[in-house]
Amino acid sequence: MKNQLSRFFIVSIGNTVSFMIVIVLLKTIGIGDVIANFLAYIVAITQGFVLNRNWTFLHKGKISKSIMQYAVAIIVAYLTNLSTLIFSLETLKLNSYLSHGIGAIAYGAVAFVSMRYIVFNHTIKT
Repeated sequence: MKNQLSRFFIVSIGNTVSFMIVIVLLKTIGIGDVIANFLAYIVAITQGFVLNRNWTFLHKGKISKSIMQYAVAIIVAYLTNLSTLIFSLETLKLNSYLSHGIGAIAYGAVAFVSMRYIVFNHTIKT
């Protein structure tokens, strides 16, 4: 599990960088926070599925099953992120970019647990 957590962290850093680049670009052209957040996730979840399946968890199971489970896990993680984002913006009155970062941390925790124990649970031990 230590190797998986390390790899997940590396993939998450890459996803976060991609995610934040998309948000900054979209906000620069006038797109609001919630829409920018959603569109950035489309980019990050696609990248995350490929890297986590093939490198983090070395998953060899049926891709169709893992895609469906991944979709559910991502929806739950995204809703966690979105709730955290809105709470940070509206209740805590935090900076937009800081709020996105806090949401990404909440997302990551939910995503790892879901992927480790549900989505990619039949892995090669490393």
